[in-house]
Amino acid sequence: LTSANKNVYSLVIDNQGTVNHVAGSLIGGSTPATIITNSGLWDIQGDLTLSDYYGGPGSEFHNLGTLRKSAGTGVAYVDSFDLFNTGAGIIQANTGTLRLPSGYINTGGILRLAGGKIDGTSLGFAGGVLDGTGTFGGNTFVGGTISPGVSGPGQITFVSGLNLGTAVTVALDALSTTPVAGYDQLSVLGPISITNAVLQFSANNSIPIGSKLLVITNDSTDAITGNFSGKPQDSLFSAGQQLYRVRYNDGSGNDMAIVRDDGGVRLTGIKINLDGHFEFNGLGTNGVTYSIYAAPVVPTNKWDLIGTSKADVAGHFSFTDTNAWKYPMRYYQSLGNP
Repeated sequence: LTSANKNVYSLVIDNQGTVNHVAGSLIGGSTPATIITNSGLWDIQGDLTLSDYYGGPGSEFHNLGTLRKSAGTGVAYVDSFDLFNTGAGIIQANTGTLRLPSGYINTGGILRLAGGKIDGTSLGFAGGVLDGTGTFGGNTFVGGTISPGVSGPGQITFVSGLNLGTAVTVALDALSTTPVAGYDQLSVLGPISITNAVLQFSANNSIPIGSKLLVITNDSTDAITGNFSGKPQDSLFSAGQQLYRVRYNDGSGNDMAIVRDDGGVRLTGIKINLDGHFEFNGLGTNGVTYSIYAAPVVPTNKWDLIGTSKADVAGHFSFTDTNAWKYPMRYYQSLGNP
């Protein structure tokens, strides 16, 4: 499709190959309705428009293949067509913005961000998959799956907040501790509400204990509201053979982090100083404050709290008992307070 506008009013078009929309607008409408079925590739190669200009019962675009914006840094409009993305259908933005019809609600197929942005007035999501890396203009999810990246980690940016309902699944992967390049991330501009949505998390077995993955970054000053199903603040869960802890108040105070954990704490070093003070080092969980208890004999039912120590970003903490010299023998234990 090149040069001048193309009037396709009242036509029934079935694409099973490739349509390269290079220039001009595609204009449908009139009676009977314009109906386009795309089972192949419909490639919008610029900031172009598909518009229902001539009125009538409403033009329809049924996407069973790939509807893609592959060129142009501005906006391409699938304007007033009634859009249906079903089955294996993929709507994809490689560059610029692909604007969907006002009030469009995705119920199936895939919306894929390949570096571009997909938006639309009152854009909703009730089913199917949102994946890839790029920007999404909708903020309300009542169903479907959010899965950053394609065959690897990625980042999806939400520009008007994020609301996740109970029927929504957020699928995140981690290969390393590097944001975006190594693990999936949702970047949100605006408030975040999570109403018992499902979190699916898988990770490489090489994620070190104490590592913090900021999987949701929030530019808003508001705290994250709610939590994922079965994963309240500071709860532990397993992914593969590893334990992780969930925090909704990490990062700048209102980001969500998944922290590699071992469910406990281990002794990593001890030292007796010349002044009789006893120093020991431990490895636990990033940011957890550990209570240090001591007793002169074991077994015992009486442990005395002698202080606290907060683990650093890698989970390391240390404590010095300045009263150790007073006892011929002293035993210690540590308990975490997330």
